[in-house]
Amino acid sequence: MQISFEELKKKLQKYEQEPRSFCYYLALERIEESKKASSRTWLLEKKTIESVLLIEFTWNYASPITKRLTKKKVRDVLKENTEELELLETHSLAEENILSRKINGNHVGEIVKDIFNDFKRVFGQTGAPQRR
Repeated sequence: MQISFEELKKKLQKYEQEPRSFCYYLALERIEESKKASSRTWLLEKKTIESVLLIEFTWNYASPITKRLTKKKVRDVLKENTEELELLETHSLAEENILSRKINGNHVGEIVKDIFNDFKRVFGQTGAPQRR
């Protein structure tokens, strides 16, 4: 499902009203601490892994797959996607037309799709069920 940039902005504003949104910002703070402490390997640092788990447990704890997540599974999927995640690090999905841009000759949309598929394999379906 594709949404317009304006729709995305509205969804982000709605998200800000979500009572659990503070968990996302707490996780971001911990990730920033990882970056400062270990700039080369921050993606695989304990605080980063725990931050990913914090977000997942906050939003998807009802999922049986989420309940079986481990730090090792999260670390493995982050390690598997380190190169792609580093390519995207200075960008935001909230940037207009970001998915149609290229980074180092690679379409951002394809990079995101590949990362999403790897994460979905580990995390299962997150958020609202996909429409068919």
